[in-house]
Amino acid sequence: MTNPFLLIFKQANQPYKLERNGVTIADLKGVENRTSDTHKNYVGFLPKTDIKPNDWLINQFNERFYVQDTKTTVFMKEPCELQAFILTEVEYKNKQNSSNVTYQINNAYGSVIGNQSNFTLNYSSSINELRDTINKSDSQDKEELNKIVNLLEMITNNEVPASKGILSKFTETIQKNSWITSHIAAIILKWLTSQI
Repeated sequence: MTNPFLLIFKQANQPYKLERNGVTIADLKGVENRTSDTHKNYVGFLPKTDIKPNDWLINQFNERFYVQDTKTTVFMKEPCELQAFILTEVEYKNKQNSSNVTYQINNAYGSVIGNQSNFTLNYSSSINELRDTINKSDSQDKEELNKIVNLLEMITNNEVPASKGILSKFTETIQKNSWITSHIAAIILKWLTSQI
């Protein structure tokens, strides 16, 4: 049975120049198409054509297409077509510009920013702020308060297991310095929600 791509290729091919690293390295013939399932645009070439991701294709109208990826399709166990998945030059530039966006976020302690499936929560900023608050306070219990912060740091770094009553020996200090309870609660709550 005849390769179906060859039938289309013979009737509908168009000339392309292949550019790699800013230099034209070949004149090729290809057929512009799109996948039926994902609707990705590609140019189909004969199998084993030397096209690689990051190459540029230039058609007869001087329109430039960036090659994102390539894939060889198979028909009856034989290579049928090399698909060069493309972006127009404008699509490529827009993608480059959108990938260079910088976000400046102040005080996003314990927040997840970026890849939600692989992240690390860093509590050191909240803990350091609490240390600063203690040091600036006029409390007579600074030493005991810093022990609480050290214990919180060890808990959030998973160096010490959080067990029932772990802070109970500091009950009197916490009662005398009630302003610290909201800080302790915030740090523990952020850490706890990341554990569940």
